[in-house]
Amino acid sequence: MRRTIRLLGLIGGHGALPRIRTWALAHPELGAEFVAVWDSFPPGPYASEVLEVCTYSEGVVTVSGKHLKYLHRLPDVRHLLLTGDLTDAEVREALKAHRLTGLGIYDNQLVTDLGLLASCVPDVELLSLARCPAIKDFTPLLDLTALDSLSLSNLGLTRLDELPPLPQAIYLYIQSDAPVSLSGLASWSSLISLGMSLPVSFAEAAAEIRAQGKITHLSLPVPPSPDEFSRPRSRPSYGLHSAPPAAWRACHTCGSAFPRSAHSRWRPVAETPRSTSRRCAPGRAWR
Repeated sequence: MRRTIRLLGLIGGHGALPRIRTWALAHPELGAEFVAVWDSFPPGPYASEVLEVCTYSEGVVTVSGKHLKYLHRLPDVRHLLLTGDLTDAEVREALKAHRLTGLGIYDNQLVTDLGLLASCVPDVELLSLARCPAIKDFTPLLDLTALDSLSLSNLGLTRLDELPPLPQAIYLYIQSDAPVSLSGLASWSSLISLGMSLPVSFAEAAAEIRAQGKITHLSLPVPPSPDEFSRPRSRPSYGLHSAPPAAWRACHTCGSAFPRSAHSRWRPVAETPRSTSRRCAPGRAWR
């Protein structure tokens, strides 16, 4: 079915509207898939003839600025991914039409104010921010009392204590081009799942995870070697986008270094992809 939608998207244009509307009426539950080919059709007619008949309780609806004025036509969107440069006002306008529980903002050079989220998405449980360099103040995250999964990629963060600790959060993913310090991890008292890029020091990371005491899943780009527990890491020894060694794809049970993390996963942690999958193991952030 998804291949059929993609094929109709390749055809596109006014002429294909009746055909893709027929498929939307037959499979309204695939609303996010129909949104994915929106750019292949006249935006207004496609929104009214195709997208309005779909449902969006599953999947992630991915839109950019050119779609915003039609977004209110999509019924009951729960998980929204905004891509591209949008101002704070445009983000606020996009969010107010729906009661979201999942939100992503990617590749945005303009958005600055996370304070708008508390009024626009008070029930958000999952928040994913990637490549939004103008965001500097993360204090408003404290107002999102339902937020339990947080993913932050390439926002200039290099220390966990640059973030306000979220006592209700159970999943955290933090990625940076520079090594990351986990100083302050103990304040994230409910955290059970952690994903991160290369740490400043594997020894420090192990100590912080041990002190926090509740993390049961850990995702790192590479497993630490024994000598890395005795020296700080000033910079990655290779690029984050280099070919992944075979060890990245292996899963290991933690040894004495991470005694509390029973299921550590050595997986590639590279640039946040434009994924439309809401869930990922072990946490729930879009990765």
